[in-house]
Amino acid sequence: MRIVRRLLAFLIGWMAAIPAFFIAMAVFFGIAAQMSAQPGYWVAMAVSPVFLVSLPHLALFGIILAVVLTAVPVMALGLASEAFGWRSVWLFVFCSVGLAAWQYFVLTPRTLFGPADFTAMLEAGLFGLAGGVSGFVYWAIAGRCAGFRKVSEPAA
Repeated sequence: MRIVRRLLAFLIGWMAAIPAFFIAMAVFFGIAAQMSAQPGYWVAMAVSPVFLVSLPHLALFGIILAVVLTAVPVMALGLASEAFGWRSVWLFVFCSVGLAAWQYFVLTPRTLFGPADFTAMLEAGLFGLAGGVSGFVYWAIAGRCAGFRKVSEPAA
């Protein structure tokens, strides 16, 4: 029964970490848009009201894409943390930062066809920060009590 509860906690933590990532992305990119050399992150909002109507569909596509792209690494880390009882918040935060920044560098057109410029590095940093937020959310829900064996109290 404990294994079923831990797997359920893993799924709930993962599904809560994905919206936390997107919320953190909106906050961090909103802050970055206030910089003097900002590349115009919110210009698409001024293009057309049709963009606002299609926003829920784009958000659903983004969530599905995030689930697909993070499935294998997250399941590997989740299984390892459950099997070995790893509960460190830094493990989940740093792995999430690395995964988010790596996926940015692999998938963005800014880095696919040439060297990364300042904007690409800034965006990779913002992706990494948002990944850290999602790693913390996952740890708060499922990671702090990781382990198939029963332990008296969660580690900080």
